[in-house]
Amino acid sequence: MSGREFLLESFPGADVPGGLEIRCTADRSGSILFVSWELSGGIASVVVPPQAEVPLRKNGLWGDTCFEIFLARREFENYWEFNLSPSGDWNVFRFDSYREGMREEKAFSLLPIRVDDDGGCHAISVDIDLGKIVPADAQLEAGLSVVIKNPEGKLSYWSLSHSGPRPDFHRRDGFLIRI
Repeated sequence: MSGREFLLESFPGADVPGGLEIRCTADRSGSILFVSWELSGGIASVVVPPQAEVPLRKNGLWGDTCFEIFLARREFENYWEFNLSPSGDWNVFRFDSYREGMREEKAFSLLPIRVDDDGGCHAISVDIDLGKIVPADAQLEAGLSVVIKNPEGKLSYWSLSHSGPRPDFHRRDGFLIRI
């Protein structure tokens, strides 16, 4: 799937691994959302969690390198946060409004995460059946983001844009992709 490609930017002033670049692609076909991220340059300074023998639904994935999708229906306040670890672990949360009413979204029992690491590039992708949470014709807004952990344990935050005084992927003005 080709989709639209986006270049993520790090939060200003962050301690970013030198030369790191993060590109992502998003596309939708009916109720299926396809998203992929590709890290290149400087990836030796990115801590990638080891592959889990059995990927599980887990909390707190954003404390390590984590790929995220924020998704909302245009006319509604509620939204979803999808967390994907390179380990294969995952979670999906539903919010009633900005950072309010957070709970696990039970419509998903698994997210089919694919990870590819060829040494010079690290890629992760997922296909999400949106029909589990929204009607097939729903107009959606999405934000794509990544949390990167370096070997010293410091985190950098990457997104389509950063409009606040601190990294905050939940802000609706960061849901820039119309799908």
